[in-house]
Amino acid sequence: NTAIDELNKALQNLTDNQGPVANAGPDQTITAGQSVILNGSGTDSDGTIVAYLWSTGATTQNVTVSPASTTAYTLKVKDNSGNWSSEDSVTVTVNAPAPPPPPANNPPVA
Repeated sequence: NTAIDELNKALQNLTDNQGPVANAGPDQTITAGQSVILNGSGTDSDGTIVAYLWSTGATTQNVTVSPASTTAYTLKVKDNSGNWSSEDSVTVTVNAPAPPPPPANNPPVA
């Protein structure tokens, strides 16, 4: 009977666990050639965040990216019970660089 009680308690703990929630941060805008730091975070109402996984493969809370074109990145977080969150996404919009200024209009040299 004790083994069954322990198993039931373990199953109850699994079903009571609340999954974590990932936050990939606000959308960002950069100019082509620039980089930006994406500041990820996670929350878990009944535990702690123990791991991060970005779509880039990075496993750190924050990641620096330098996309050549507008790109969406996703973040998942894992809690101390081993549960992964759903993905949250952040879009980095890449604008074209400003055109160079026109050449100076210098008077002719005699």
